[in-house]
Formats: sequence, C-alpha cells, structure tokens
Amino acid sequence: MGPGLISTGLAAALTFAFVMAVDRHKRPAALGASAFMLLTWCVAVIASVFGEPPDSMLWGQVCDGFLVVFLLGSMRYERARWKIGVLSLLAIQAVVNFTYQVVWQHPAAFNTHVLILNLTFFAQLACVLSPGVRDVIKALNQRRALLGSHRGPSELV
Repeated sequence: MGPGLISTGLAAALTFAFVMAVDRHKRPAALGASAFMLLTWCVAVIASVFGEPPDSMLWGQVCDGFLVVFLLGSMRYERARWKIGVLSLLAIQAVVNFTYQVVWQHPAAFNTHVLILNLTFFAQLACVLSPGVRDVIKALNQRRALLGSHRGPSELV
C-alpha cells in the first residue's frame, strides 16, 4: 500500500468517526455517505491486492454507483448542498474512470488517474464533513460568547 492509499483510508476513517460522533442524529445521510466512502476504500484495497489495473479499479466504480443511488434517494427527504457537491465529484470521477479505461496503457495514465481520484475523494470527504464542522464551529463560537459575557467576581469591582 502506497502513501496515497493509506492517507485516503485514514481520512475516510476519521471522517466516518467525526460524522458518527457529531452528525449521526442530525444528518443520517452524512453517516451513510461516509460509511459508503469507507467501504469504497476497503474494496479498493482488496481489489488492488487481488487484481491488476484497469480491472481492479472497476470495483471502486461499482461502490461509487451505490453511493450515487444512496445520495439521490436521500435527496428526496433532505436536499443539501453537500450532497450535490459529492454527486458532482462522483460525476467527475466517472469521467476520469472512463477516460482511464480508454487510455490505461499510456505510461502516465495510472499515476494521473490515481492522483485525480485521490483529490476528488478528499474533496468528497470535505463535502460530507462540512455541515458537521460548521455546526461545531457555531457551537464553539456560542460557547465563547457565553463565557465572554460572564463576569467573574474579580471583574465586578
């Protein structure tokens, strides 16, 4: 496993843990999406161990397809910008994957493909994290405002 695969897996696991701790009741779709992304990473690792590109990369595309279906289904209940962001990035990944299937024998194709997929994967994780991070920052600002407005005994003089 290379550093790209390890870093994406660590980011996916941390995203899942954060969403599980902060957002699971408020945004169950974010929990499902982060679980799908972690599952996609696990499938990509298993496929890379047992297969060779480009065939081994097809399994990640299957998982991405399931994530698209999940997000489109969840849009019926709650429309959110982060979902549109993830769906847009998945569309970019689909185009990149299709292009790779066509030109996979080119020497630079594999590294370019992996770099673009890793960057879009990190961007997807950022989209899933964004509402929860915004809520945490808002709560911290409210707490700081409450603590700042509290006057202790030494400040009353």
